[in-house]
Amino acid sequence: MDTDALPRAVGGLPPELGVRELGGIRGANGRPIRRGLIYRGSALTNLTAEQREVVDGLGLRLILDLRAMGEADRREDYVPAGCGYVRRCGMFDKNGHEVDFSPLGIERIMGTIEQNPEGFMSDLYASMVFGNRAVHELVDRLRDEQVPLYFHCTAGKDRTGVCAAIVLMLLGVSRDDIMQEFLLTNEYRSSIINMTPEQMPEGISDMDRENWAAINGVHEACLQRVFDEVDGRYAMVEEYFAEEFGIEANELARLRDRYLVAPDLPMVPIPDANKMVDTPFVKVYDLVYADGTHYYDATRHDREHLLALKKERELTSAIPDAVSCCLILAPEGEEPLLVLFYEYRYPTGQYVLGIPSGLIDERDCTRRNPLVAAMVREIYEETGIAFGKRDSISVVNPMLFNSPGMTDESTALMCAIIRDGNASMLSQAGANGTERFGKFELLTKDDAWRVLQRGRDRFGSPYPMVTWAALTYFATDQWKK
Repeated sequence: MDTDALPRAVGGLPPELGVRELGGIRGANGRPIRRGLIYRGSALTNLTAEQREVVDGLGLRLILDLRAMGEADRREDYVPAGCGYVRRCGMFDKNGHEVDFSPLGIERIMGTIEQNPEGFMSDLYASMVFGNRAVHELVDRLRDEQVPLYFHCTAGKDRTGVCAAIVLMLLGVSRDDIMQEFLLTNEYRSSIINMTPEQMPEGISDMDRENWAAINGVHEACLQRVFDEVDGRYAMVEEYFAEEFGIEANELARLRDRYLVAPDLPMVPIPDANKMVDTPFVKVYDLVYADGTHYYDATRHDREHLLALKKERELTSAIPDAVSCCLILAPEGEEPLLVLFYEYRYPTGQYVLGIPSGLIDERDCTRRNPLVAAMVREIYEETGIAFGKRDSISVVNPMLFNSPGMTDESTALMCAIIRDGNASMLSQAGANGTERFGKFELLTKDDAWRVLQRGRDRFGSPYPMVTWAALTYFATDQWKK
């Protein structure tokens, strides 16, 4: 089965792994869960290089492993760089021992399972509702906003299913929708559930063969037991979270605001994107939405980096196309000066009053902070200034759209303060390629206010939006704060 045909599936992974997100399910007041934040599935073991790249693309901050020690031993998860890993067994027997679903563990409890397989699992589901360390770990990680988060057990169906149900209850999802999400596991695992006796693994017992579908799927009655346990103690699910997790009404509202789409914003639509124009610097895509809407998007990006195809979480962490800088000379005891210069901009056919700016390149993206790396390089190329020990650079805004109605072009606004230098340092000898520069202009605070009030440079010509932003940031003394 194609994973694209399965609801909320993460493409590029086998469907039987059950890897899917909870984003898009409607929670409290009909507000959908934000996409790209909460994922569930089975153990991330024995992945191919291509499948590891898919997992890398989720941007996970934490993997919560619900398996027993015996299941995880020598079957380690793939953990992407920069992602944390925690193992908390999700099920315990009445003696407080981890319920182990490894082959050896199943052999130990087989007698109990064979007597009443559905009742056995139903009791284990119920045991997760109160005082369960793994469930508390999951809820605490969500409270601490350690997302994107992936939680899983071995098969991604029972322990994972209960945890997913509790998360969905936390976010105000209806019981019917929680059950529907839970039963999706049977669709994901259909190739396993529907195996013929000839396809089943060798060495399994006759009892396993007879109950193969029941063992490898999930059952509505088991999750209903979870609901019944909560309802047996509390009149409202909110009381359950207050008593069990200490989440009072105010915090519950904040959590729902964090993980649900804002009430006054619709769900972010994801279109199909068909490339129409492809050049080294400009590409054009025809964005086709489910309602038949078409929109043309001019961009620098290849399809895999196209902003229109990113989920909310991915967009908030996206790297902009370029960096621009409010560059200030501020030697001790002297009046600070904003550094601007005239640069020929081909689409306008004239020299415009600009600030140090440039595209972020592949080298910059390999550095710890691509924005700072790109800006330091561009400042040196366009002004000749190399940073000293007392100089500083900071991010004012990590991503500003330049013209979102026509393109997805974006710029980060930076601020650099040079404390050990003066105008004699300035040079444009490092300019390369097709860049053409005129003279520098060094503005005092009063000069900057006058340029802002005129809305034109001293020749009467308009200037770019980023120049206006730098003038404003300097003239209002924001750089001092």
